[in-house]
Amino acid sequence: MATRSQIGQYTRAYRAIYENISGNLRERISGNLRDRITGNLRELITGNLRERITGDLREHIGQSTGNLIGENVIGLNFGKNIEEKQETWAKSMS
Repeated sequence: MATRSQIGQYTRAYRAIYENISGNLRERISGNLRDRITGNLRELITGNLRERITGDLREHIGQSTGNLIGENVIGLNFGKNIEEKQETWAKSMS
């Protein structure tokens, strides 16, 4: 039969092994889950924000540059060509 001292040694050794295994597994599992969850959330959030921001900016930039190009930059020559084409098209439709 084991003595009280031996039982204490076995108990401490078992506890150390248990804590080592459970600690490693806990860290490995929580680390993997943490990385996977935060990675998915990060991608989901940044993807949605990226799409929303770039979509809004694209729309805003498109409107701004469209106004800028249509009114200021090309206004004289290109505007006349468009008016002529519109008149030609209108005549052909009537």
